[in-house]
Amino acid sequence: PLFLNVFSSSEGRGEINLHLNKKGELSHHGLLLHGSFVENKWDMNGDRFKDSPDRQQLNGMYRWRYDGPAGCAQFNVHALTDRRQSGQFRDIEGYNGPRFQIDQQNDRVEAWGKYGKERFLGKRFLELGNILSGSWHRTQSQFGPNTYLGEQRNLYWQSLMKTIVGNTNHSLEVAPSIIYDDIRESVNEGNLDRKEFVPGLMAEYTYSRPSLHMEGSDFVVVVGGRADWNSRFGWQLTPRLSAKYNFTQKSVVRASVGKGFRSPNVMAENISLLASNRSFQFSRPSLGAPEEVLGPEEAWNYGVNYTQNFKIAQRDASISLDVYHTEFIRQVLVDVEQPPVDSQLSVYFYNSTGKSFSNSVLVNFQYNLLPGLDVKFAFKWNDVRATFADGRLKTVPLVARQRGLVSIDYTTPNKRWSVNTHVQIVGPQRLPDNSFLPHVRHADLPVNSPTFALWNAQVTRKFGQNIELYAGCENITGYQQHHVIIAANDPASPSFNGSQVWAPMLRQVGYVGLRWSPKGI
Repeated sequence: PLFLNVFSSSEGRGEINLHLNKKGELSHHGLLLHGSFVENKWDMNGDRFKDSPDRQQLNGMYRWRYDGPAGCAQFNVHALTDRRQSGQFRDIEGYNGPRFQIDQQNDRVEAWGKYGKERFLGKRFLELGNILSGSWHRTQSQFGPNTYLGEQRNLYWQSLMKTIVGNTNHSLEVAPSIIYDDIRESVNEGNLDRKEFVPGLMAEYTYSRPSLHMEGSDFVVVVGGRADWNSRFGWQLTPRLSAKYNFTQKSVVRASVGKGFRSPNVMAENISLLASNRSFQFSRPSLGAPEEVLGPEEAWNYGVNYTQNFKIAQRDASISLDVYHTEFIRQVLVDVEQPPVDSQLSVYFYNSTGKSFSNSVLVNFQYNLLPGLDVKFAFKWNDVRATFADGRLKTVPLVARQRGLVSIDYTTPNKRWSVNTHVQIVGPQRLPDNSFLPHVRHADLPVNSPTFALWNAQVTRKFGQNIELYAGCENITGYQQHHVIIAANDPASPSFNGSQVWAPMLRQVGYVGLRWSPKGI
């Protein structure tokens, strides 16, 4: 009925988490509470700007669940308030202008519920489910001279009905839905208010072939699609096809293809760009170009996964391969590589008119090397490109082309000690082109970021059944990005830019924590 977790780190972070639960015969109640703060004045590269923001957060959730003859139901309420303050906190020699300071306040309240009923209307294979949610979110942010204000009200409803067609090898799902978004948003003097009302209908057919050689189905295919009417963009049709085939119980291949639409929230999704002295243009970077209605983003996605489980020296192992390709029909591009106009640098948001795509390959290997000792190796390759306003197909900035992961987990036979360590390898990232800046501002900036590794580790000691003590360190090697801010010595300069972050700003961060529950962990 009670769980407590307290945490403290050398970053100046303190945190407490409290979970309260009550179980009844048919209903269950839960209360999750979180409070945390960060307060420090770390400036490891000496640029007079904080490497980590001060933060205060309160976060709470109430959960209720019912399982009984009337069906299954859930109801949840979540509230959060979060404030972050950062920026310049020391005087800069030779600079007498205003300090570039950051102050962000976020408040959010949301509620959602689910209700499901099997044997609906007394029919054995008829199921009904309903989802209803509503949320309110407000953000107020000041980044130096830039003011960003946003408020969102969202409502969502979906009703899903599932039944068989002939026999249990064939099933059909139909789900009408409604989405309502009311977004009030402004950046400095620019107004980005918009409303979207999206009624839609989803239908999906599933065929499952029972296997003669193993438990369950060896072949499953799902064919479906959505038809939505967006009050801003009109009709949106999204077909989908996926399939799964088991060669054996330990060998499976999955494939999928589908289309998707998305309404972008360009400022909320790129809020770090406000940490500069650039203006924001919602048009293509050409003289007299009109403002564009951004979106919707539209893309086709194709993917294949193969997973093989096997034994090495009588111990469990698995390897998986994921290959995915996304082809954009329309994408909203964020262009930070345009030269200044009348000495003013800008960020441009506009719809793509050329080729844009993303390719990724992920290989994952896991092996139980010894009793209690598990190892994992993963490698991911990314190729993300877009055609920008200059007509050139370029790699999107700040996306690592390769990533690697090595993870080792060990638990002693008596379960008293556990050790986890992992190394994340981040490959080169193309950095934004800053050649149009004064030479003194970009002379030391690389074209690509170097490959680097982040090493984290944690040790946990269990005392009896009720207490766990854990300690660890993040970024053990202390790798950090130097010269994070362009023109850090002149925050009023048009060249000032603190948004091009590609590596940690903090060196080693140690932490310690305690978990306790009277009923056992």
